[in-house]
Parts: sequence; structure tokens; C-alpha cells
Amino acid sequence: MCIFFGQFGLPIPFRQQLMYVIGKPIQPSEDTAKMQRDFADELVRIFDRHKEAYGWGAKTLKVLLK
Repeated sequence: MCIFFGQFGLPIPFRQQLMYVIGKPIQPSEDTAKMQRDFADELVRIFDRHKEAYGWGAKTLKVLLK
């Protein structure tokens, strides 16, 4: 679960309406690195699918993993 806050981490409403989406479930595994990659891949997939709704059609999401 991700919790969202306003500007500077304050619990004030956003100026832009938020859209929440739910991605595909991630299967538990002993390989935590694989679970992290699966989570990151799903974030990118969801972003690419819904970015037009915010007018972010030209933007790209990159998730950096260690």
C-alpha cells in the first residue's frame, strides 16, 4: 500500500485530482530481488497505461533498483 501526501510531505490536499489504480498481484517468493523487479515492472506498466489521463503522454517512468 502506498500512502500519498501533499507538497513538502504535509497532509494537505493535492491541487490535482488523484487517480488510483490497482495492478496485477505479485506472487510471494524467496527471491526478494525478483519481487522487487516485478513490483517495479508493474509500476511502469500501470504508469504507461494511464499517463494520458494526466496529460503526461510524453513522460517516461524509470524505476532505479539496487
